[in-house]
Amino acid sequence: MVQAIPGKKGTTNRASCLLVAAKKSAETYKFSAASKAKDIQIGFVEVIFKVGE
Repeated sequence: MVQAIPGKKGTTNRASCLLVAAKKSAETYKFSAASKAKDIQIGFVEVIFKVGE
């Protein structure tokens, strides 16, 4: 993971505490590069928060 940008199109809650938590979570992920792909590879992570968790 090189960069994480929370709050993109489709975000239903823009509370800063949730955006910070989503970014922090996304930055912990590790992905394996596809050997035959371009140098820059883009992926998406969906973080779902539930009340009370």
